[in-house]
Amino acid sequence: MSYDTVIELIGQFPENRNIPRLIRKELDKASGLERINIERSVEALHVAANTDEDFELIAKYFGD
Repeated sequence: MSYDTVIELIGQFPENRNIPRLIRKELDKASGLERINIERSVEALHVAANTDEDFELIAKYFGD
C-alpha cells in the first residue's frame, strides 16, 4: 500500500473503523519518505474523527 492509498483510505474513516489499523500496519512496513508521509497523514484521521470513540481508536494505534 502506498501513501496515495493511505490518503484514499482516510476518506473512509470513521465509517470504516478498520482504517487506523490498516494505516498502522502500513506505517510499520514503510521507511524513508514514505514513512514520513504516512506519519503526517495520521493528522487527517484526527480531522475526520467525530466522536470520543473515534479518537480513542486512533490513540489505540498511534498513541496520540
